[in-house]
Amino acid sequence: GWRIAANECAASEHGARRRYWSRPWELKQDFLNTFRSQASASAAGIDDEEPIWDIDSLFILPGGDAQNPVVLAGNPVGLPEYEAMCVRRDAESKGEKSRWRLRVVTGIALMAAGFAGGARVLKSMRVSQSYGFVRRSLQTHSDVSSALGRSVSVQSSSGTFGDRYISARLRLVGDGGAVADVDVAATRGAGSAPWIIAMARMSVGGLSYNLDRSQF
Repeated sequence: GWRIAANECAASEHGARRRYWSRPWELKQDFLNTFRSQASASAAGIDDEEPIWDIDSLFILPGGDAQNPVVLAGNPVGLPEYEAMCVRRDAESKGEKSRWRLRVVTGIALMAAGFAGGARVLKSMRVSQSYGFVRRSLQTHSDVSSALGRSVSVQSSSGTFGDRYISARLRLVGDGGAVADVDVAATRGAGSAPWIIAMARMSVGGLSYNLDRSQF
C-alpha cells in the first residue's frame, strides 16, 4: 500500500515539475501568493501585540516658522523641543510686543499727565490773577475802608474766579474785628482786556449797599 502511495506522490511531483517547466509563470504566481500569505500572517501576529511606537504628540513647522506651529496630534506643550523651538520664541516675541505697548502706553500717559498738569497750572494762574484783582480792589476801596478800617484782610472766599468771568463772595475782616460780606460779578474780553464790574455789593452790620464800581 505504501509503495502505491509513494508512487502516486512521486507522480504528482513529477507532474507538477512538468507543469512548471511548461508554464513557468505559474511558478512565479504561486511563489508570490505564498509570500503574501506569510506576510499577512506575520502582520496579523504583530497586530496582536503591543505597538512598539506610540505617537503621543506630533507637530510641524510650515516653512520653518517656529511662531506658527501646526499640531497634528496630541498636545506638544511640555516637550523640551517644542518649548525650546516655539514657546520660548513666541514668549520672547510677545514679551517684546508687550514691552513696546507698555512703552507706548506709558508715553501717552505721561503726555496726558503733562497736559493735565499744565492745564491745572494755567487754571491756577488764572484763578490767582482774577482773585488777586478782586482782593486788591476791595482792600483799597474807599467804601470798604470806611466800613472796616484801613487794614482789611480776606477771611474766606467762594465762587468762580475765571480768566474772563468772576462771580464770587468774599468775607472781609477789618483791623477792629468788623466783618463784611462782598458779592462781586465781573467779565472781560480776551487777553489783557480790563474787567467790567457788573455788580459789587457789600453787607455789613445788617446793612447792604452797592460799592463804587469805578474804584475796581
